[in-house]
Amino acid sequence: MADFFCSLFSVSANQLVGIASKVKAWNTEGNSPYTATVPGTTMELPPAPPDGLVAVAVTDTRVELSWQDRSDNEEAFKVDRRQSQTDPWVRVGTFAANTTSCTDTGLAPFGYGDGPYGTELPDMRGNYSSIFLRRVFQVEQPAAVGEIALGMLYDDGFVVWINGREVARKNMAGAPGTFHPCMDTASSSVKDGTEWTATLTGGTLPDLLPDDWEALHLADLTDPTDRTDQGDPDGDGMSNIEEWIAGTDPRSEIGNLKFEIRGSNGQIELSFGTVPAAGVGYEGLSRHYALERRGSLVDGQWFAVPGCEDIIAGGQTVSYQPDAAMDACCWRARVWLAP
Repeated sequence: MADFFCSLFSVSANQLVGIASKVKAWNTEGNSPYTATVPGTTMELPPAPPDGLVAVAVTDTRVELSWQDRSDNEEAFKVDRRQSQTDPWVRVGTFAANTTSCTDTGLAPFGYGDGPYGTELPDMRGNYSSIFLRRVFQVEQPAAVGEIALGMLYDDGFVVWINGREVARKNMAGAPGTFHPCMDTASSSVKDGTEWTATLTGGTLPDLLPDDWEALHLADLTDPTDRTDQGDPDGDGMSNIEEWIAGTDPRSEIGNLKFEIRGSNGQIELSFGTVPAAGVGYEGLSRHYALERRGSLVDGQWFAVPGCEDIIAGGQTVSYQPDAAMDACCWRARVWLAP
């Protein structure tokens, strides 16, 4: 089994505690009347850190984690993992308040025979030649990305896709972008654990739009920059790749994702509509939404609202009423596609 290290911390709900204040003056002759009572609020303290983290190896690919919840005001627990003292931390998951255990599975590297491996595949030899691995990551501003760094430890070959588009292959037959049957083997044998790195920059960054979606929505545009994944033919501030993900019309600023906030009698309601991932360019995909908030418009971490972390689109309207005592904060709806 591969060694690993875990980190655990809790995230505050940042709720407010109600108080009331009044003031009176005093001297040796007596007291003045009190002022009118003034209501107020104060920010609750951050949650106490969890304690007693224990990791138990159940199998070669599964670790059970448990800890003590020492706070009563956390919003979530976040668990991180790394393979060594010098490796970067990787998020295992975010878990709801009052959670005291979780399971960590699917540890890298993957393989059979000479190890050690984070995930052993004892049935691979003689039965199948390929495995599919998926790493989900979020890019807040795709148009601002100037380069993508890729790294791989492989034996004997691999193909990399981003949003369903091939961006790299090594030691695999066929030209880039051509179909490679998953039961085919690599072109040749390489040294165990061969390292490969590459950086995609500028014009080498892949166009991440599905070709059939491009043909349907963008083929007749005269300006070639409008037909790229970072183009914005309707000038609404959303790139074509963002329009594809959101399910909106890239040629009409009217069809953007609508996020509404209504208020009445001191209570607000947040709502947005969902659009199923269906039709040309969405084969095998589903659209997901999350409602998130943070305390500042310009900085700080976004937190998913409990119960609204992963909403699968079915054409429904999502509504949420925050606690009226909650401090002022910023809200957003986040949307992504997943197989």
